[in-house]
Amino acid sequence: MDALINDGLVENSAKMGDYFMKRLSELAEKYSIIQDVRGKGLMIGIQLSTDAAVEIRNKCFDKGYLVGSVGKNIIRMLPPLIVTEQDIDGMIDTLDSVFQAY
Repeated sequence: MDALINDGLVENSAKMGDYFMKRLSELAEKYSIIQDVRGKGLMIGIQLSTDAAVEIRNKCFDKGYLVGSVGKNIIRMLPPLIVTEQDIDGMIDTLDSVFQAY
């Protein structure tokens, strides 16, 4: 609890969650496979228009990013509370390269 309060992890989660959602919304405008982006703080889901979530999850893993999938069409993002803008930018670049195949 001390780390959550004293290290500003809650504030960072809210700030980075907003930044992540903004960057994912930019990707959603670029790729029609992204049907919806929703979440709260750093708990984010990307709903796809196809059943490619597991395949995309695996491609992200191959590029060094651990993401989850829910069912066949939702990618789940749960980065650590200490995530930085640079970390998010790297994830966005990875998703951008993966989504190009769709």
